Amino acid sequence: MAAVEILRLSFLTAFLVNVLNYIPNLFTGILILIIGFLSIDLVMDYLQATMKGMKVEGSEMMIPLLRGFLFLVLIILALDTMLIKTSIFYIFLAPLAWGFAIVVAFKWGIKDALVAYAKEKK
Repeated sequence: MAAVEILRLSFLTAFLVNVLNYIPNLFTGILILIIGFLSIDLVMDYLQATMKGMKVEGSEMMIPLLRGFLFLVLIILALDTMLIKTSIFYIFLAPLAWGFAIVVAFKWGIKDALVAYAKEKK
């Protein structure tokens, strides 16, 4: 960097300074990814074994969904730490989350309440 400064290449000096300032963010993001992937995998394996032992209904579906959701959150967190713009993820994930919430609500909650309300009104 000193040689670039002596040659008075200010644009190259600014570029090198920006690269050197970005390295801690990159290292932190990679560290978050590594530790996060390992811990999510460890916790999900434990939960899967526990739910199989307890014979929980629907655990074959819930564990992979929870694992995928946690991986998605981890990746977005790591990308934010690396100063990568993630606003496009939020644009696509917001309607997806609302759709998922509506499906879950109608499958396990609101459907029974609506049927009971309709029977009550008759």
